[in-house]
Amino acid sequence: MLCFFAILVERTGTEDIRQMGGMALRAPVLAALFLIVALATLAMPGSANFIGEFYILNGLFQAAKRKARGYTRFATMRTVIFLIAGKLDFSRLNPQAA
Repeated sequence: MLCFFAILVERTGTEDIRQMGGMALRAPVLAALFLIVALATLAMPGSANFIGEFYILNGLFQAAKRKARGYTRFATMRTVIFLIAGKLDFSRLNPQAA
């Protein structure tokens, strides 16, 4: 976005925002590119930010559902306890891990 502002300052010869009015008529391609970049920054559908934000929100909802469900099986609870305590031994499954 700073590149767009640098191009605007170069085209107008001033840094005063009041004198830059009507730049869309003088530089329509620059105005279109600026609009695309601004909408992508806002995570509009079709942009990479939108997909990333969707995955983040989806992960948060999935984690909330798992947490609300709780640990339903004893084996899962036991594994979590062993992982927290640092006592889980993988040497029987993978001899190279020892």
